[in-house]
Amino acid sequence: MAYAFFAAAVILLFTVGAALQSAYGSYGVIASEVLCIFVPALVFRRLTDVEWPTLRRLRVKPASVLLIVVASAVVGLAANLLAALMIDVIPSLGEMAETYRHQIEQLLQPDDPLRMAVGIVAVCVVAPLCEEFLFRGTMLPGQREHHPAWAAIAVNGLLFSALHVNPMGFVSLFVVGVFLAWLVVRTESLWTSIIAHAAFNTANGVLLPALAGGIARADKQPPLTDILTALAVVLPIAGGLWFLLARTLRPDHAHDSQHHAHSGN
Repeated sequence: MAYAFFAAAVILLFTVGAALQSAYGSYGVIASEVLCIFVPALVFRRLTDVEWPTLRRLRVKPASVLLIVVASAVVGLAANLLAALMIDVIPSLGEMAETYRHQIEQLLQPDDPLRMAVGIVAVCVVAPLCEEFLFRGTMLPGQREHHPAWAAIAVNGLLFSALHVNPMGFVSLFVVGVFLAWLVVRTESLWTSIIAHAAFNTANGVLLPALAGGIARADKQPPLTDILTALAVVLPIAGGLWFLLARTLRPDHAHDSQHHAHSGN
């Protein structure tokens, strides 16, 4: 049933959501996230008895929250570099990248403070909340009921990437989706992935473009050597932070034990 609701969310997003975004800009983005992603997730929760990751408490220490934020930003940077590598290796993606950048530029509206504020809220708050409710709150628990944890994480990341219909970012979004799903499996808390998703969107969608002097155009795509050099630096840092998170966050084995007991029956 989780896949059925995912399909429903996709259909709604590319019909109702697309119309809302086209007509109302950043306000439409918020409306489409709520109506097309968050509402199907809530309906699914009401119709099933699948146990969601907890929203009652964070289940991690404050220092771990800071580590999650930093790791999410760096993993997101590594993912963006992978997307840049895809654009350089496959030149036909360049035009698509320019269109995507133009859409982001319109969403954030740097020449209109109010629309810029609404766009930032949509990217940094609304999208993480709604998408995490759908993917890690609605879909992941059902996937874990039928698949080993690693398979559930991989499929969840794959579907997260597919929803964005972004060929140039397919690999990078898959990496981000896997990271977010892994966080929830590790902590049994949906708040950890919401925080991580918000940190990823804020750092890589708002702060870095601002620090770089605005959203880069397609004709300013960095040369391949620069991308590879940056990846050689960022990937080990991202991997080290992820490893540090794995050592810091203690997994809750209760769910897996219940799953194995249920499978044995």
